[in-house]
Amino acid sequence: MIQRIGHINIKTPAFEETCAFYEALFDLARVPALTMADQERNAWLATADGHAVIHVNTATDDAPTSASPARLDHIAFECRDVAAMRARLDKLGVLYAHAVSRVPTLEQIFFTDLNGIKIELTFDTSAAP
Repeated sequence: MIQRIGHINIKTPAFEETCAFYEALFDLARVPALTMADQERNAWLATADGHAVIHVNTATDDAPTSASPARLDHIAFECRDVAAMRARLDKLGVLYAHAVSRVPTLEQIFFTDLNGIKIELTFDTSAAP
């Protein structure tokens, strides 16, 4: 039933750097987190059509707590144009692995963001640009 990720939430002491990284990587725009009282410590990152996909919160410290253990393994995004994304990652200086899947029309890119979160980008090459 699930077709895409609705949004992810990243709680980080590197708030500005995290927002800037994902804005540059995916051409996202920072929009107000209207449900949050503290706008200085919260932001939504949205696509050009206004769909908020990443919610970034400022962490009060670097360490996860027992109430909120860091159990996130990775986040996967469905993407378009593998060549353009590789060029963008290269420009941003992000180390990544590129894989051609056993599925003939699927390519993947794997990397770790500045918070240590593993990111998987999937590309349906049957509909290449």
